[in-house]
Amino acid sequence: MINIHKLLIQSCKDIYNHFIKFLICCFLLLITTSFAQLDSTYIGKYEQNLSVKGFVYGNLLQISTREANETNQVDYIPNNPVCVGVGIMYEKFPFEIVFGHKVGVKENDNYLKTEYFDLQLHKYGQNFSTDAFVQQYQGLYIDDQKLPIKESNCPDISVLQLGLVGQYLFNGEKFSNKAAFNQTEKQLKSAGSLLVGLGVYYFKIDSDSSFAFRAKNNIQSFQCGVNVGYAYNWAIKKSWLVCGSLTLGVNLGNHSVNPFFDKSLYLTPSILEKSSVYYNHENWSLGMSFVINAMILSYPDESEVDLGSGRFYITYVQRMDLKSNLSAKGKHK
Repeated sequence: MINIHKLLIQSCKDIYNHFIKFLICCFLLLITTSFAQLDSTYIGKYEQNLSVKGFVYGNLLQISTREANETNQVDYIPNNPVCVGVGIMYEKFPFEIVFGHKVGVKENDNYLKTEYFDLQLHKYGQNFSTDAFVQQYQGLYIDDQKLPIKESNCPDISVLQLGLVGQYLFNGEKFSNKAAFNQTEKQLKSAGSLLVGLGVYYFKIDSDSSFAFRAKNNIQSFQCGVNVGYAYNWAIKKSWLVCGSLTLGVNLGNHSVNPFFDKSLYLTPSILEKSSVYYNHENWSLGMSFVINAMILSYPDESEVDLGSGRFYITYVQRMDLKSNLSAKGKHK
């Protein structure tokens, strides 16, 4: 007798594999054919070839759980300090070199200290952008002022989150991601762009006893899917630039990685939001930006885990011409 359920799972697996292959082929085609020239009436270049930046940043993480048939949710957050950093970007080097260091020990002295490793990479090209993150946190606390501090501390909770999101910009000749997020270009006129991409995510929450959800102390999820969004740069009076970007994704997820395609498959949304506000002078820029990524882990009984993460920056950028400085030093010798 034919097992209808197995046939449905296999059909879903085949359709999904073909769909992902189709999207990858489309991306490869776009890479080889879609690099248009910049529209100089919308995007300008700075004369300087070297940018040095100093910044203050904070890493963001929140886990929210809601059990079935309950209205109240439990929020777990880390107790991590603000960090400072410096970065260097040279026009002939494809990546920005950045170094960061945390300031202080804890954000709130009343709660436990969170140990963490948080690496986030954001690459902005003319037609493509990439966001990657590796986050590992140990020790969270429950964000509830009604609880005693000792009951709020959860030193045994560990969180691991991995993610990779790639997006294609349809209007890269007029809309500049670089102007909005690393200040190496100028957005001369307001412009926007449709965004389409792919995303792959994995997260795992472990605990001895502090974290309890659906009678378990650990959960994990692997998700992959497609996303679509829109980004817009408002160029205000030549010097001000405000950017807003919102991407919504639909992912196919499972609570286990191997096997991925089984009866536990589910569809779940994801959100990627970016914003920035900068004042730009010819030689320097000052402003702030943030990136927020949200994932949702849903269960058939309507219980839910929301995982939000990201980073905010307050940044000062100083631009200089390395060639001119070297030439000037040579003349003085």
